[in-house]
Amino acid sequence: MRKFQRILFGTSSSSSKQENEEGRLDFPNQTKPSSSNWEHEEFRVDFPNIQTKPSSSSSSSNWKYDVFLSFRGEDTRNAFTDHLYDCMNRNGINTFRDTENLPRGKSISPLLLKAIEESMFAVIVLSTNYATSTWCLDELAHILECKRLRGLEVLPVFDHVEPSEIRKQTGNYGMAFAKHNKSFKGNGEKVNKWRKALKDVADFSGWHVTQERSEREVIQEITKQVSEAVGRLRRSDSEKQLIGMDSRIEQVKSRLHLWSHEILTIGIWGMGGIGKSTLAKEVFYEIRDQFHPSGLVSEVRLKSELQFLIDLCKSFPGNGDIHFDTVERGIKLLQKALRKSKVLIVLDDVDDFKQIKCLEPGERLGLDTWGGGSRLIITSRDRSVWRYFRVPENQIYEVEKLSDEEAYQLLCQKAFKKDDPPYEFVALSKSFLQYAGGIPLAHEVLGAHLRGQDVDAWSEILHRLDLCSEILRDGSV
Repeated sequence: MRKFQRILFGTSSSSSKQENEEGRLDFPNQTKPSSSNWEHEEFRVDFPNIQTKPSSSSSSSNWKYDVFLSFRGEDTRNAFTDHLYDCMNRNGINTFRDTENLPRGKSISPLLLKAIEESMFAVIVLSTNYATSTWCLDELAHILECKRLRGLEVLPVFDHVEPSEIRKQTGNYGMAFAKHNKSFKGNGEKVNKWRKALKDVADFSGWHVTQERSEREVIQEITKQVSEAVGRLRRSDSEKQLIGMDSRIEQVKSRLHLWSHEILTIGIWGMGGIGKSTLAKEVFYEIRDQFHPSGLVSEVRLKSELQFLIDLCKSFPGNGDIHFDTVERGIKLLQKALRKSKVLIVLDDVDDFKQIKCLEPGERLGLDTWGGGSRLIITSRDRSVWRYFRVPENQIYEVEKLSDEEAYQLLCQKAFKKDDPPYEFVALSKSFLQYAGGIPLAHEVLGAHLRGQDVDAWSEILHRLDLCSEILRDGSV
């Protein structure tokens, strides 16, 4: 393998760092080197104008959570916030909120800081006593810092409190700061930072919960708006990065029969590097709001049955802190989570039926656990996996290789960050296509290695590929 890489890429080590979603790279025909708008008084929400702009990258893959939920627990945990959290998760919005068992101290938990930084949106429930909590105020200050640095979208909910009270810091907010001024007499900078954060957030567009406007109505509206915004951002990101994906998504969706009340299992099959994992995730994100609950587990082949069950239960929205230490306990928790619901589960990279046997109808999970309309999607390199689930051949999609046009576009995107290369690279770019054979990962590896190199370097690498191909044909490697 190392000899092959040295012939192909010389002394550069960049190629050896490129792996596919399943851990190895397969070259075809060659030896495989493993490898709704709402207005209330002065407030308005208009999501079509949202533009999220993370500082480090435009890719939504850098976000772990769709929403970070900030609130004062004593005010709203068992009322508005709980109902909002549950509604968002039921609609496929991956929401982070702190739990009672998080360590509490004088400073905000690093776990919360990290969760804020890894979220696309922050929904802040500003309740009557929000400002009495220094924890909440630190959280708010960090949220606004993330808005300034990377464009985190901040969405306030004024829960039975007037924005003017927050902006001017009168009423309960004024009393809270009178206490903070005494407690932090030697740290006026911190108190001023909190004051500014509250003044800023009070000026943002948001929702107003009042006696005249029911919590349920506001919760449904927030969920709808956030869900649409998250979906647009994710689709926009995918359209920019995933070449040839739309037609393949439609192929999978045509086999899912989403209109049917049947319980169906679908297979996505193909060699390593062909894009099974990426395709499965894109389908999951596109349809998950039609199911509750929905979950996705990656790299199943690397997990024990116990770890698989833990990861599957944790993948369901709202179950991030779940723990158990036996398979039997995991089965019971999974039965409770599914409870005859319309479920979507995606299992990526399965190579042993025994890992997922518990999900088979009639097995330990039981016959009636799956609700009507549920879907199970399994990706694998091994076609025999679906035999155990009695999946008919027409329900298994073999992922197609890239067309020449798609392959050329992907190589150019990785090498030049645009769809067409400079004139002097056109012929060379086309010559490289034969060695990647329509496998997305292979084109990504080649394009990444070629990026920034001049024409002479491209010619040299192409020569090495020609040489390598000859050696492989002669059986010398």
